[in-house]
Amino acid sequence: MGVINITRSHRRIQPGVPYHVISRVNNQEFLLENDHCKDKYLTLLKQAKQRYDFNLFAYCIMDNHVHLIMRMNANSLSSVIQWLNQKFAFDVNKRMGRNGHLFGDRFKAYPILGDEKVRETIKYIHRNPLAANMVETLIYPWSSHHIYIGRPEKAWFEASEGLELFKDGTSNAKNNYLNFVNKMGDVERLVAQKILSERDVNRIEDIQLPGDHEYILSRPQCETRVNIQGHLDLVFGRLCLMNKLDYPTIRDQVRDNITKKTTFQRFKKVGLALSKISQELQIATPDEVNSYLKLPPDFLNSETAKDAIKIDFEVQGLIEVYRQTFPQRTES
Repeated sequence: MGVINITRSHRRIQPGVPYHVISRVNNQEFLLENDHCKDKYLTLLKQAKQRYDFNLFAYCIMDNHVHLIMRMNANSLSSVIQWLNQKFAFDVNKRMGRNGHLFGDRFKAYPILGDEKVRETIKYIHRNPLAANMVETLIYPWSSHHIYIGRPEKAWFEASEGLELFKDGTSNAKNNYLNFVNKMGDVERLVAQKILSERDVNRIEDIQLPGDHEYILSRPQCETRVNIQGHLDLVFGRLCLMNKLDYPTIRDQVRDNITKKTTFQRFKKVGLALSKISQELQIATPDEVNSYLKLPPDFLNSETAKDAIKIDFEVQGLIEVYRQTFPQRTES
C-alpha cells in the first residue's frame, strides 16, 4: 500500500482584518523564559516585519507562548509565522542541544472584527504578564505596552495605529489607553479568584477570543436597558467562563448539547443564574432570557422537586460567586 500524503488545509485569512495570533511551545514547556530567548524572538519578529508585508499592532512574548495582533497585506499569515517560528526553533535547538519541533500544534489565529474587540485584545495581551504574576506592573520588556506609553510614532511597527483606536473627542489616546488597560479583564479576574486555572485560560484562548463578551461595555447604549442583547451577552459570557462552557457556540447548540448530561446540567445552571441575575439587575425579564437562550417557555423550570432543590442550591452559590467576582454594577 502506498503512502497517503495528508496535507493541511490553508487557513482562510480575511484580507484587511486584524488577527489575534497565538503560538504555544510544545507541552507548555517554558523554553522562552530565558531573557535571551525572548530577545531573539523579538529580533526575529522585527526581521519578519522587514521581510514580509503585514501590519503588527501589538505583541507579547511570554515564557511558553507568544501573542501577536497582525493584519496581512500581501503575504500569507502562515508563511510569516512558519518562517518566524522555524528560525526561532533552529536558534534555540542549537543553543540548547535539542532536536525537533519547538512549537506545538498549529498556531491559533482569530479574526478580530471591530475596533472595540481590537481594543479588548490589545488590553488582554498587554496585561498577560501581570495576570501571570511575572511582573508587578504593566511594564514588561517583551510586550508592546511600553511603546504605547512611550513614543509609538517612532516604533518599528504600527503602534501609532493601534493607539489611535483609543482616541476620542474628550481626551488623548494615550490617557484613554492607560485608563482602559489598567482595568482588570474578566478572565484575569476569574484567575485571580482561582475560579479558572492556567489550563482553563489556555482552553479559552483555543476556542474563543478572551474578552469576546466584554467589548460591549464600551458601547454607549449599554448605559440604558435598551441594549438587552449587550447586557445579556456580558452576564452570560461571564457565567460561561465561570462554568468553563464554550460561550461563542453553546447558545446556538443547546439542542445538541442536551444529549450530553454534564454539559446540559451546567448550561441549565448558567441559564437559571442568568435569569435571576438579570431580574436582580433589571436587565431582562425571564421571557427575554428564554428568548435570548433560544429556549421554549418554562424550559429552565422543568425539574423534579428533588432536582429543583439541588440545582437551586447550586445556582444560588453561582450567583453569590458572581456577585463577589463582579461587584461593580457595570451591567446597568
